[in-house]
Formats: sequence, C-alpha cells, structure tokens
Amino acid sequence: MVAHYQLIALGFSADAITYRIETRRLHPLHVGVYAVGHGHLTLRGRWMAAVLAYGPKAVLSHRDAAALWAIYRSSSPYIEVTADRYTRNRRPGLILHRPRQLPPEDVTMIDNIPVTTVERTLVDLAAHLDLDRLRRAWDAAVRLEILDRRKMEALRARSRGRRGLKKIDLLLAETRPIPISSRSDLERDGFRLFAEAADIPNPSVNLWIPRGVARQDACPKRARQRARPAPTAGPLEGHPRDRLSPADGRRRDPR
Repeated sequence: MVAHYQLIALGFSADAITYRIETRRLHPLHVGVYAVGHGHLTLRGRWMAAVLAYGPKAVLSHRDAAALWAIYRSSSPYIEVTADRYTRNRRPGLILHRPRQLPPEDVTMIDNIPVTTVERTLVDLAAHLDLDRLRRAWDAAVRLEILDRRKMEALRARSRGRRGLKKIDLLLAETRPIPISSRSDLERDGFRLFAEAADIPNPSVNLWIPRGVARQDACPKRARQRARPAPTAGPLEGHPRDRLSPADGRRRDPR
C-alpha cells in the first residue's frame, strides 16, 4: 500500500507513477492511493488505504478504530477516518470526521495503521452509540486491559462541549462486575440477571471444550448434579417398577 505523495518523496516522477499504473504494478484504490502488485485487500489493507487517502495526518477512527482495537464490531460498509479540520476532499466509501483538534497523545499505531487511542475512540463513539452499545465496547476494552482510566479521565477533562460526555461520566462512575465476553444480546442479558442475584455464581459462556471431553464433563451444572448423593428409597433400593429383567429388559413383576 502506498500513496502518491509517498512515491514522490521516494523520488518517483509523475511519468514513472503513470507507467506503473499502466503496467498494473500499481492498482488505484482511492485518488492518490495504490495497492502494490495486486488489488486484493484484507480489511486491514482497506483501513490503511482509507487513512492514506486523506494524507499523512489522517487516522482511523470511530467504529473502525474500535474494530481494530477489537472492542466493537462494525457492520457499516463505510470506513471512518479523522483528518485535519481543513481537509475538504471527500472520498467514495469513506466517512470523514474533522474535529477541531486531534492532539498527538490521542493517536497511536496498530500494525502500522495510524489510529485513535482506545480512550479517544470511546469518546468518539459516545456521540454516535447508545449507552448500552457504548458500555459493551467499554467492557471489552477493560477485559483486554487496554483502557487506561487516568488517560480517560484526562481526556474527559479536556473534551468539554462534545456530544455524549454524559455517557462517559456514567461509565466512569459505575462500579459493577465486568461481564464476560458474549456473542449475543441473550447471553449479555442472562449474565446481567445472574450478576444481580447474590446467591447464584456467574455463568460461563463460549467455553472451549477439547476433543474427547464429554459434554456432561464440561458442563458445570451437570457436574454438580453428578456430585450430589443419589436418593435412596429404603430397603428395597428403588421402586419395583424401576427394576428391569436382566434377560429381556421387560419390567419385572413386583409380585
């Protein structure tokens, strides 16, 4: 992946770039952005191309930054990029954000892709997501141990006037157990019910069961049931109707 301005900085002339495009060594993706060798891109390649499309000061942000941080799944076909507030040229398939400022402490790199920090990403998402979805992204960042509370508080203090800050204040003030990672709303709602019950242990979800381990051995509930003493029925050791004939399996006559 390479941008036109990067090729110029490396000493390529405009004619040399045009020749490589015509011979399909460079494959145009956006205006001034090319894939080298072939145009088949992974999602991270598309993210990198989107950032390059808006110049050296652009970064991946919002939902796509959250997806890169692995704290939120974005289903949008568009890629969100934050660039200088004076950037004017929009690109098809990209959503451009132009904040008043993007301090260097709010930017980092993941796999050579410029991206907003996880704290800045959550603050950006607060303006676009409802509280429940924002809380899920927040919890995912806490589970991954990538959310720095002090940095978040500092960012909150210098982000006055932005939309969604009340949600950030609420999340900072919350004291609750962090839910386990789940794949559906049903699992999340179920965990919340267990967390509110003081006498019921929290459940486990999405457990890896190695091959060869019986399902009942991997199920804590069934394991507890097997650990309980079997009920007895007195000297007859069970009701006669429950005893089968060893010869043919027919019920034995209690007489």
